[in-house]
Amino acid sequence: MRTLFLFLRNHWRKVAVLVLVIASGVAYATSPFVRDKTHTAWNATLAWAGVGGTSVDTGKVFWCPMHPQIKSKKENYVCPICNMALVELEGGIVEAPEHLTLTVQQVQQAGVVTEPVMRRELFREIDTTGRIDYDERRLAKITSWVRGKCRIAKLHVNYKGIHVEQGQPLVELYSPDLIVAQQEYLSALKALSGRSAGGFESDLLKSSRQKLKYQGLSDAQIDELTKDKQVKDRIPILAPIHGTVHKLNVQEGQ
Repeated sequence: MRTLFLFLRNHWRKVAVLVLVIASGVAYATSPFVRDKTHTAWNATLAWAGVGGTSVDTGKVFWCPMHPQIKSKKENYVCPICNMALVELEGGIVEAPEHLTLTVQQVQQAGVVTEPVMRRELFREIDTTGRIDYDERRLAKITSWVRGKCRIAKLHVNYKGIHVEQGQPLVELYSPDLIVAQQEYLSALKALSGRSAGGFESDLLKSSRQKLKYQGLSDAQIDELTKDKQVKDRIPILAPIHGTVHKLNVQEGQ
């Protein structure tokens, strides 16, 4: 009894196929219709069980939609790669096919999408990281041209990121040396306007005006001083270009 159990456990597939063959022998022998319909299926079952039997060569060509390189002339043949049943290939095997014909069901299963051929520009999107920096060709550093001690009396630009226009006041600077230079210019201007003014007074006025320009005053500021004839204790420093302040090294009162 134990020996029979071990035999059935080791050879269950062959025994099952043998039982099926015996049980259907009568129908296969007496019914030509059933015999013709089941001939191929029995051969496929016997091949699966490993007890012999081959598929019938019907003259048609079958192929695997998932692996087109797998082709066979045997019906009910299974793809050795994906274990998928082969389907009939319309038109047979062509050595150099110009096109491949698929059924509607095969197109739906494969997800094939067609589109007319056209010439267009190809592009590729790349996701990456980078760092944004300032264009050094468009940077301007604002400094004081006055020598000696001075103080920032008023700071108009007091935080980074603020936008400024060209000519806009950035700071108001208090400088004793700049006050003295303005007084010298006004004295030379007064002497030149006198009746006894000569070439010396004219040279003195040009020299004092040039001294103001060397200390950072623009021509417009000097012309305003000439018109008002009033010494200003706070001289504004103007923005040379328009842009955004990205670095602030001073504070008001410094």
